[in-house]
Order: sequence, then C-alpha cells, then structure tokens
Amino acid sequence: LKSGHSYYLISYQWVESFRDFIQISDIQKCIEIDNKPLLHSDESGVPMLAYDPGDLTPHQPPKFLWLEETDWKRLQQFFGGGPELKVVPLLEDDADGLRSLHVNRLPAKSAQLLHPYFNCSCSPEVCQPFVRSQKEKGLQERLEYENASISVIRHSASASSAATSAADGGAASAAAPTTSGSMRRGRQRTGDMQIPVSSSSTVKSIKLHIYEKLHFSPSEQKLMYQQKELEAGDQTLRHYSVPRDAQL
Repeated sequence: LKSGHSYYLISYQWVESFRDFIQISDIQKCIEIDNKPLLHSDESGVPMLAYDPGDLTPHQPPKFLWLEETDWKRLQQFFGGGPELKVVPLLEDDADGLRSLHVNRLPAKSAQLLHPYFNCSCSPEVCQPFVRSQKEKGLQERLEYENASISVIRHSASASSAATSAADGGAASAAAPTTSGSMRRGRQRTGDMQIPVSSSSTVKSIKLHIYEKLHFSPSEQKLMYQQKELEAGDQTLRHYSVPRDAQL
C-alpha cells in the first residue's frame, strides 16, 4: 500500500468462490462479487464497515483482501456485484523515509508481535462500536482454550534488558540472566520454542516446562507479555489475559 492512493476491499469468501470457479471444471459460472459480509448496519440502518482496514491484526481465516483500483474496476465490470469499499491509507514515513506497507500476505513473526495499526480514510466508514465489541468478544473466546501451545521467545540479554526488549516489541519473553553458572552451560540463547498450555496453566508450570527444555531454573527466568511481567507463580494465563496465539 502507498499512502494517499485508493484501494478497494473484497470479501475473502468471494475470493474463495472465484478460486473454485477457476480450479473446478464443473463450476460453469462465478457468482457476482458479494462484499456484504464485510458490512454492518448501524442503529439507523446505514451500512458501515464491520472491520477496521487499518488494524493489521491477522484474522483466521482472512476476512478480506486489498485490491488496487484498476483490479477492482476490472473484476467489478466482469462479475458485477459489490458494494464498493474504498480505503485510502494515510501512512507515516518509516525509518527509510518511505510510506508504504505490505498486505495480503501472512505476516512475519516480528509483524505478529507488533500488530501494527495505521490511519486510513474509508468509504463507507468503519462502525467502531461494532468493531470494538467484536474484538472484545474474540479476545474472550481466545482466553478459553485447551490443548493449545504458545511460543516462548528466548533472549540472550539480562532480565532487565529483555524486559525493555519486550516493551519495545509488545511481545513476551523468557529471559535467562547471564549468571556465571548459566554461561558455563553454553547452550543456545536465542530463538523460540513451543510450550503446551491451556488457559488454566499457571506461570509456575510454564517455567517448569522451560526448565525441562533448557535447564534454567524458574528463579533464573522472567516471563513477559505486553510489557508486563508474569510474576505470580500460582496465577494462570487467563488471569494475565494471555490468549491462545500469544508469544511469551
């Protein structure tokens, strides 16, 4: 995406039906474009966007794809349907002085940690109350889980600098202090690992899993999530609002 340029959203449900039309010979005709799943009517009955295009938090499955104006016009002319959902990104300069952003692809782990948000102008407008309520509902659903797993990212820094790193990235980390004893172990200090959990898993049980894998005692570990230390050993992931897809 480039700042100030016009783009259009298209329902991922329709994209899947279009893919079936291309790949399955028995399907003789593709249905017209249907973007109604991306809309929500407010109290006055005015259709508004049910999703905020500026929120890059990944949806599973995706709800929409971005199209350049020429591609949208071509598809709309050929298949008909709609309605038209226009978005103009308003991006700030990045570190290289550029104002662009990648979409329509699975984010890298760094992007998953940051969940970036950018400003944009939308027509129709976003129904913010509905978006907020859906995000809260989704978060509550993600806080109740069994037989799941979370990623634990290991840092080579001290506990204090690892906490700073987590604060900068919005992720969580398991930091092992660089004591002389742990240095002598000579094991790898970067990367990530998977820990089996449920929403009722305690901080203590997670630290014991880390101990079994890396042989760092619980007292050597500091677990962070969204700039906050998970310090009470008997508290659960649900207590700290850690969802199933979090990175610790």
